[in-house]
Amino acid sequence: MEKVLQKYQFTAHIEYDKESKMYYGYLPALPSVQSYAPNIDELNKHLSEVLSLVLEELSLEEVEEAVSHFVGTSIVQVNQ
Repeated sequence: MEKVLQKYQFTAHIEYDKESKMYYGYLPALPSVQSYAPNIDELNKHLSEVLSLVLEELSLEEVEEAVSHFVGTSIVQVNQ
């Protein structure tokens, strides 16, 4: 029987580290999925590779629970 592939979508948070001049990304829903790379395209590739490895170790229930329910972002300002 052929394995049916599921397509999952997760939200990655990406930050730029000035000191190392690298991009850092991680998945809040799966904190063990994180990586550094010199550019965002490479970072996304790395995150996808790590995510695939992590998903292999999780049960279907754990994966379904971790799937992104991202709503949006907001810029919060304060004057001090």
